[in-house]
Amino acid sequence: MNSSKLWLCVEPSINVCIKNNQALLYDTVTKNKIIVTNTELLSFVSKLINHNNIIEVDNDVSAIIIEFIEELQKKFMGYLIPQSLSDKKPVQLSNILSVQQDINKISAQEKISVTDNILKNLKEINIYLNNFENEAYLFEANKQFLYCSEGKDKVSEVEFSSIRNFFSTININNLEVINLLGSDVFEYRDIEKFPELFDSKKIIFNIFCHIAVLINNLEKAKSILTNIKKRIILSVYISHSFNDVEKIDFVFKVLDELSIDYQVFFTIIDELSFENSTYIINKFNIEHYNLFPYYNGSNDNFFRDNVFNTLNDILNLTPKRIDINQRKTLNSNFFGKITVSSTGEIFIYPNQIIGSINTYSLLDCLVREYNNNGLWFRIRPNIKPCQDCIYQFLCPPISNYELYFERNNLCYLD
Repeated sequence: MNSSKLWLCVEPSINVCIKNNQALLYDTVTKNKIIVTNTELLSFVSKLINHNNIIEVDNDVSAIIIEFIEELQKKFMGYLIPQSLSDKKPVQLSNILSVQQDINKISAQEKISVTDNILKNLKEINIYLNNFENEAYLFEANKQFLYCSEGKDKVSEVEFSSIRNFFSTININNLEVINLLGSDVFEYRDIEKFPELFDSKKIIFNIFCHIAVLINNLEKAKSILTNIKKRIILSVYISHSFNDVEKIDFVFKVLDELSIDYQVFFTIIDELSFENSTYIINKFNIEHYNLFPYYNGSNDNFFRDNVFNTLNDILNLTPKRIDINQRKTLNSNFFGKITVSSTGEIFIYPNQIIGSINTYSLLDCLVREYNNNGLWFRIRPNIKPCQDCIYQFLCPPISNYELYFERNNLCYLD
């Protein structure tokens, strides 16, 4: 290091998390990371952060601090400026996180309607149209990920008039996606009326169904998919118990003839179902797909291997700056989304009801979610054990899996 006094400046792209005598410095641009455990270095890093990422460095600092500074420079996470270049401390401009979705901030803005501010955050609505008695493919997967069936034994169907009354009273300008789900969406008599209810060119209608349902109702499905003059995406589930390749081939040929955008979701319970899924993906050249590990109560090892994170898994994660900022304030897995069940209940996650389309207004439900700091705002910095972990902003947000297992950290870290 130079013999004169210096300013050490840390790049504004660096996110620092200090917890339990450890610190993680993560560069959201270069994706480089530095982990600090030394007591002297922890004190130095804390002082650096408390001084807006710029600190004076004397020429008599310890060897371990010199080594740390050199690592910062080598990884392009920081740099040194001779104090002789200026008689004042440098100023570094950095982003300041403004939480526009904070209910207290919204309420304080007298000139802006609380209704407008809350409703503008609603981006996606899941609507379960019907629910039939369970068949082999109608298992209760919707508690682990978005699935076509609610998995209940109760037969129910949501009234379109109730849906219309619930949503038509308020202008939902920022709505982007309507997901229509159910045991058999094509048996729902009013399915073609939904595009009229949500009259916006930018809204995407995503229709979810199991491939067995599509096969049984193919002619009706073709008619409905053709008649809806909106942007449609058909989401087809192929569960681990369905392996009829000939029928799968037939369905994909029909969908290709209709020129409909579609994506395929596979539920995976073991290595065999994974191999079957990859075989189908490769055989039919499926471009848009996703694989969902499903816990069935007896596949603990497979599920842990594919869902739980090791330390190495976490260190390989590279979130963007916008991801980090979001994770400090809201849960992007849940934020801006609500679900309407086939019985009319409104929830963010099954069994956590925030209202009903028959007794509450949409605004009442969303205000309740805000005021209760519900799942929209369930973030790792606020929950144990994640709030004491330096990797809390590297890890993805809390998801259905954590809620299903009632465990916030699906990882192998202590």
